[in-house]
Amino acid sequence: MVVLHLENNEITQVQLSDLLGVKDKKLNGHDYVPTQVVVAAEDDLRHNRVVALVLDLGLDNPWDNAHKLAEELKHAVAAPAAWTPPVGLKAYQVATLARGHRVPFAILTNYANLLGLPADECLKRLTQAFGADAAFGKDGAGLKQCADWVRRTIARVPPR
Repeated sequence: MVVLHLENNEITQVQLSDLLGVKDKKLNGHDYVPTQVVVAAEDDLRHNRVVALVLDLGLDNPWDNAHKLAEELKHAVAAPAAWTPPVGLKAYQVATLARGHRVPFAILTNYANLLGLPADECLKRLTQAFGADAAFGKDGAGLKQCADWVRRTIARVPPR
């Protein structure tokens, strides 16, 4: 089984991997796969290979910039239950696929401090809007909390 970190920032990938104690691309007997390739992540999800997913919200810089991702996310946190995600928002597509395959996933984002509400409230509302199990900021505390969430989540699934 795979612990998947779909992330557009290699530095964040390395930071989380280090906090988790990943050795030789393994974490507690599971393969640990940090990637920026959405198609590869979707393939792993479709084939039920993923035991836990950490998901960045900004996965497609050209689309994100053209469609003003931060503005979209402001709508999401304003009314999570009523928000209709725009077509082409890769993170939402991956979140939908993860939910459909019952894969626990957490959002890891730097948008929590940019959306006009206190960061904790933004993270709570992003969790609701994306149907995630949790959401964390991309700061030291958030990365540590995310690593703890990954450990707790994969502890329930024995490696194959």
